[in-house]
Amino acid sequence: MAMMRGCMMRRAAASGSGQMAVEVMVVLPVVVALIIVVVDTMVYLGDCARFDRVAAEAVRVHAGSPSSAEYGVVDNAAEVRGEIEAAMPSSGHLSYAVTSQGALSAGVSGYGGILSFIPQPQVYTCALVFSPWPFSHGAFGAHPLQITHRKSFAVDPYRPGVIM
Repeated sequence: MAMMRGCMMRRAAASGSGQMAVEVMVVLPVVVALIIVVVDTMVYLGDCARFDRVAAEAVRVHAGSPSSAEYGVVDNAAEVRGEIEAAMPSSGHLSYAVTSQGALSAGVSGYGGILSFIPQPQVYTCALVFSPWPFSHGAFGAHPLQITHRKSFAVDPYRPGVIM
């Protein structure tokens, strides 16, 4: 009887350790996926914070001072994008886009109508496109998951270097 009881105890202990290994193998992929999501989120938030500062500075420097000969016509979006690309870290998971248009076509209220000959502010929209780590390279040229962060700046036509 005592021999039988000892045998049953060993079987119970052996099956318990196997069960623990199976549970670890089931939980491990979930934990790894959770760690990847947390790390990607922290990288994205850090990139967004840096992008906001860099984009504001690039617009203030390059788009805020048009020459008098090209007043109201100048499109410095390429210069702003170049400045952003130079200041941000180079990595395969980030891409940038910068567009500019007049306040009237951007839908800013208070401009247009009878007094449409008045110089209007240029609105620069800077976009940061982030591809999380497992999806950063994509498959067949398609990126299944991309997160876009946009920031818009209106440059005052009367005071160079002033962002409204």
